[in-house]
Amino acid sequence: MQDIENLIVGVDFSARSRTAAEMAVCLAKRWHAKVELVHVVEVLPGKTEAKVMGLDEQEMRTTIIEEARRELSEFARQLKYRDVHVEIAIGRASEQLTHRAKEINAGLVIIGDSGARSTERRNGLGATAHWLVEKGPNRVLVVKPRYHGRLDKIAAAVDFSPVSTAVLESAAAVAAASNSELSVIHICSTMYIQRLRHVYHHELIARAVEELTKNSHEQLEEFLRSVPELPVKPKPVALCGSPGATLAAYLREEQIDLVAVGTGTSPRIAGFPIGSTTNWVANDSPASVLVVHSGK
Repeated sequence: MQDIENLIVGVDFSARSRTAAEMAVCLAKRWHAKVELVHVVEVLPGKTEAKVMGLDEQEMRTTIIEEARRELSEFARQLKYRDVHVEIAIGRASEQLTHRAKEINAGLVIIGDSGARSTERRNGLGATAHWLVEKGPNRVLVVKPRYHGRLDKIAAAVDFSPVSTAVLESAAAVAAASNSELSVIHICSTMYIQRLRHVYHHELIARAVEELTKNSHEQLEEFLRSVPELPVKPKPVALCGSPGATLAAYLREEQIDLVAVGTGTSPRIAGFPIGSTTNWVANDSPASVLVVHSGK
């Protein structure tokens, strides 16, 4: 993936959106990219509200939009980056952010994991972040609370499906921009072997897992050779186990700051249109998550 020229940040003036904007600026400085801050006014007063308050409906709407623009301009000024632009949109936040990303050909949309109006988060994410992860632009970066101005360790989770190359290239680009270490992790599922643990001797099961791990490492090395000219040298990590639980343990034990994952990497499970492992990572991982959509 080449350096990104345009980044979009969804801003609702919450602490999480400020953190997302700060991460965007850190990456943009390395890429010499433009950062566009987008605030979406989702609700405007109608005739009933205007009548109750004894005010002109259009004047109320104009006042709300201009106040949002003033606040967003001040938000941008505080970031102290030379190439920050502001945009006010009206409508549903997730849809407007996606629309604007297409308009300016943004290479990355960055958003906090929850927003100012999030009270009950759906499966760990606010409603807007959840929608963008499932249906949004090609690359969506969800910033989690762990981020405090630095990215030291980044991981790319790959399974050799078509989207895996884009996942690795995206993670490598972010690692280069943030001077971070990059690990590329592949987890070979032992589900079928473990189902036989009550039938076969445990030593046979152990040898099978060992052989799977060896084959997984060889596949990973071959995959890395097929993706040349990465801006950083990744460390291959091949593991065996339950994909979700094993990835969770790795992210926790290695204190990964950001993990890149792809959608459409495995057969769909009801309720998880982006894949069960990717769904878990986006919602429950303490690390920030870069979601790369397949087929986009």
